[in-house]
Amino acid sequence: MHKNSNAMRWGVRIHALCYFAANLIQVLVWWLFTPELHFWPIWSIVGWGVGLVVHFWAVRAAVQKADASRLTASTSSAGVRSL
Repeated sequence: MHKNSNAMRWGVRIHALCYFAANLIQVLVWWLFTPELHFWPIWSIVGWGVGLVVHFWAVRAAVQKADASRLTASTSSAGVRSL
């Protein structure tokens, strides 16, 4: 990954904030103007929600991989110095 772990985590947070804000607005529009119709915001809630979950998993895996490689690098370099 070309981004650091903190930037990737912030990307997920911003994505989640936009998801909740946009879907809240859609639910409010549905409730105020078309409550007699089917709950049409469900399509963006589910569709975008799948994208958000995939984004979260991808960042989580990348951060864990980066942390593991940093830990491996620090322990191997510490071992070299001690010789």
